[in-house]
Amino acid sequence: MENTKAFNFLTIVLGLKPFGRSFMDGNSRKARTTSILRVLPSLTMLFIYALCLVSVFRNQENSGNTSMAANWLQSAPNAFAFIFVIILALKNRDLGQEILNNFAMCDEKLRDYFGVNYHKTNKISGNMSILFVIVSITCGLVVAALTYYASVDLSNSWTLFYWASFCLPKFALMVFNFQFVGATAYLGSRTQLLRMAIRANLSGELDALLAHMSLMGKHGNSLKVRPVASVNSAAAPLVADIVTILQNICERVNIFFGKQLILTFFSGFVCTIVQMHYIINHIRYGFTLPNADILASFSFSLVAMHSIEVWTILLSGEIVKLKWSEAIVALTQAKINSSDDQLRRKINDMIAIMKCKKLELHAFNFFTIDLSVITAMISSMTTYLIVLVQFKITEDQTSKDGPAKATKQFSTGTE
Repeated sequence: MENTKAFNFLTIVLGLKPFGRSFMDGNSRKARTTSILRVLPSLTMLFIYALCLVSVFRNQENSGNTSMAANWLQSAPNAFAFIFVIILALKNRDLGQEILNNFAMCDEKLRDYFGVNYHKTNKISGNMSILFVIVSITCGLVVAALTYYASVDLSNSWTLFYWASFCLPKFALMVFNFQFVGATAYLGSRTQLLRMAIRANLSGELDALLAHMSLMGKHGNSLKVRPVASVNSAAAPLVADIVTILQNICERVNIFFGKQLILTFFSGFVCTIVQMHYIINHIRYGFTLPNADILASFSFSLVAMHSIEVWTILLSGEIVKLKWSEAIVALTQAKINSSDDQLRRKINDMIAIMKCKKLELHAFNFFTIDLSVITAMISSMTTYLIVLVQFKITEDQTSKDGPAKATKQFSTGTE
């Protein structure tokens, strides 16, 4: 789609998509060159980030305190997640290309089987892609600007690398998370189209005609619209075929994104706790640190950034589960309405398969991606935040020079 090119370009530049179609794919002699060009952005990004990581070891204080430990606690998962996201993208690039091919096959079969028109769906997907680009760039620029103000000293060039080592993974991981949301949005939209196809072909309900018209859109093939209350029993194996394709796509999406999601969730989880710890410290010390308002804004921006990521991911997984349940309900209603025993048996088999192998997204089988995760995350964050605050209070009480001073979010060698 034309209006998704901006987001695709962003993922390629950041090394998150070392696969995809190329204008040289048809030329076997240039296949090796094509492969190198695809992985080159990922390898370049790894090399650049390796240089930036050197600054983390050069710009550190010799003193050990809770704030320094918190700095390392958020920097290490951040770097680890970014590096392994790129490495796993390189390792699974064939699987990524297979997912794209399955997307195209599913769309083609929906169009051939049920006369689906994608004008409205593509428009929604394109708008979502543009929104992802705007949100990613906006959040990235805000965090980068506030981080620059908080940590960079132009007299020490290493602080620029230190700044890049923190900001680059934040921006890239947000784009990666939106890449996953795009895949889940595809599953949700195609499951919705499948549900409408079931209503239009198998249900025999009074609204079947309206469902079919909505399915095809204004440019659909009107010859495929049958009279109201008619049932097309030949559509049952076609529906079963689409169900199998969607289940296979979901399985591959889980394999491709599962491990990375664990790392990105852990990185965002730790960073949110640390930044909330800094916010509480600013409040405790009455914003006495110079430019405390800017530093507090920086912490709030990071918390907001990770909140957007987590909410978008979990909501997309919840929507996929909801759409799949609605498709099962539509099949159940079709079975109830049908008087054809053979059709009822086919529908019953499909329902059993859909209930047994649900369209669920998960982080490498550790947990399911849905809104139920939010309560567990809030509970865990509250617990660890209380522990950090207690350590800070103990550090203040045991300090020989009285209460410790508020500490900046970044500890560089120039402070």
